[in-house]
Amino acid sequence: MDPQKTTVLVVDDEPSIVDAVATSLRYEGYEVETEASGRAAILTAHRASPALIILDVMLPDLDGFESPAGSGPRACTRPCCSSRPRTPWRTRSPA
Repeated sequence: MDPQKTTVLVVDDEPSIVDAVATSLRYEGYEVETEASGRAAILTAHRASPALIILDVMLPDLDGFESPAGSGPRACTRPCCSSRPRTPWRTRSPA
């Protein structure tokens, strides 16, 4: 993925994680959108059309597996990966 003009959405309710991930991505040249809730992530994903979504699967308002799609995991058209290190890393490509 070429960082030039590529947008990544980072979703986590812990500001320190969002800051660390977003700072690293910006340093590498990516455009970064951030959100702290699943509901906000749905709106931002539709507006910004990120190439990748990095999200916490344990969000307080919505299950992180459902959030990026807005209507279930099969509806997600973007690659997603979880940012919760205490669970096994999972990645999912669009169907």
